Amino acid sequence: MGRYYDGDIEGKFWFGVQSSDDAEYFGAENVTSENEEEDYHGGYVDYCIDNNNIDRVLEGIRICKGCLGENGNILMNFFESNNGYNDEMIIEHYMAKHNIQISEDELRGHLTYLARLQLGIQILIYFNQNPDKDCNFTAEM
Repeated sequence: MGRYYDGDIEGKFWFGVQSSDDAEYFGAENVTSENEEEDYHGGYVDYCIDNNNIDRVLEGIRICKGCLGENGNILMNFFESNNGYNDEMIIEHYMAKHNIQISEDELRGHLTYLARLQLGIQILIYFNQNPDKDCNFTAEM
């Protein structure tokens, strides 16, 4: 069972590597009312990213890309030819295709940044297509 977000942007959080509040990294603010917050709005949180926060979105994307380095390309190459995955498959890909030994902890960190990067890019695309609007969406907790 996955956790989804929808509204101005839509998608699914990466299982096991991405937190439901990951958009806060790009300046998203929880705008769930206090009454709804007490019961977690039925397991959901409403987020808003002000369109004036585009610099924070860009900075978050830059940081993610910097933390990933070449690992971003290696992982994207892996996912282009694999619909599903587990850690062992990716670790084998690193060794077989790139002669790089990587631990599960290192991999988990890279996957976290890749998932976050994809969310940040999605937010940036929204702002580029809607320059005068805030980005509003609901995240499943």
